[in-house]
Amino acid sequence: MLPIDQHCEHIYRSRSVKNKIIVLCEGDINIVQGRESPQSYRHLQKYPDANFYQRCIPHWWQQKRPEFFNCGGRTRVLETYFRLIELHQNQTPKDSYLNIDKLFAIVDVDLQIARCVATYPFADTEAIFQHLYQQTRVNEPNARQHKIWVTGFVHKEAYFLAPELQPLFDNYPVKLQFVDEPLDLKKLYVQMVKDAGQHKDLVDNFATVRHRINYFSALNGEELVTWQQNWLQAFHSTDVTRQMELIYMMLTVVKTKEYWEGHLTPVEWSGTTERLQEQLTLKIADFYADAENACQFHIPCFLKMIHDVVYAQ
Repeated sequence: MLPIDQHCEHIYRSRSVKNKIIVLCEGDINIVQGRESPQSYRHLQKYPDANFYQRCIPHWWQQKRPEFFNCGGRTRVLETYFRLIELHQNQTPKDSYLNIDKLFAIVDVDLQIARCVATYPFADTEAIFQHLYQQTRVNEPNARQHKIWVTGFVHKEAYFLAPELQPLFDNYPVKLQFVDEPLDLKKLYVQMVKDAGQHKDLVDNFATVRHRINYFSALNGEELVTWQQNWLQAFHSTDVTRQMELIYMMLTVVKTKEYWEGHLTPVEWSGTTERLQEQLTLKIADFYADAENACQFHIPCFLKMIHDVVYAQ
């Protein structure tokens, strides 16, 4: 991976950032040191993560659309953001095209805490989450204060399995299966909760992330196993509206990446799993780009908010 200063230098010297909103995000940086070129960096914006977020931009946003840059893992994204701020404050390059007022970042909230620098208004990713979300929904008045966003679900991949996407999977030409049956997201959620105790990260960090779900008083419990039991009982004995609330709450703490990448199998598909996932994620991104009530969904809300913060009069 390239040294962070070199990566930052590319961003602030890139003509593609001129007069644009720039969003740093997680994602691979597969450039071999010594083989850098403007063309190789442009390809970074087409890699998964950056490409997904780019595709989620609302369709009504036609001009001055933001550019997304993969920056590696979550810690590396935060380091890049704060390093760019530092460069701007201490020694703004004369040939920089970056407008620091239009610089944002989005990272997974994850289960472990990532720290911010002391000068940032929020100490860490968990503090950002607590201020940014209220019962799994974006707190819109607070959202304008954030230049760094964390996902409302534990990982970006959780947005690929949101309950509203069931019709997309049902109607997609290539069918997906879960446990040898057509993909039923509700059955998948039940299995995810049953499996939650097998994830060491969640077991080790449950005390830290429990505040994300403690608004559901009927499910309160200091132990993960208690929460699992209460969630399953509630899910099987409530109406659809309440089920949706339980699903959204669950997706804030239970890992989904392995289910997306390893437990969903295509039917009558001759290509690679990776290619199918890539095609599906672009369709999912189109769903979010079309979302009419943007702030029901976290990512479209993020994009709407940065548009309004930068451009709204």
